[in-house]
Amino acid sequence: MFGLILGVTARAYYVVRRFMPTTIALDAIHTRRGLKWGVPAMLLAVPYAVAMVVCIGLVENSGSGWLNLVALLFAWNSLKFLAAGPATLVTLFRARRQEERRRATTAGHVNGGKQEHLEERELSQSRN
Repeated sequence: MFGLILGVTARAYYVVRRFMPTTIALDAIHTRRGLKWGVPAMLLAVPYAVAMVVCIGLVENSGSGWLNLVALLFAWNSLKFLAAGPATLVTLFRARRQEERRRATTAGHVNGGKQEHLEERELSQSRN
């Protein structure tokens, strides 16, 4: 029974991951090419928050109780986009730092180590 529940949950997770628009957008943002769009994507949290407030207002004015679930979904999507901005910003800084380190090490190896020798000479000259 537990295996059946686990299997259904896993399949539902992958269906949601593949077909939900916000998840597709966030997956695209979390790629190396999309990291620069993380902070502007935070602006998408605003329409979701407005839609949530509208749904809550409709429920309070004798609307259907099912709108509470829609409001919860809008709140969740809004929070996902708000969290994606700082997370992608940190990831972008890390990726750029790693790329700079790779460029520096490959430049030293491509020049046959001449870059490293030049840096050592500059350090020894600055000490004198």
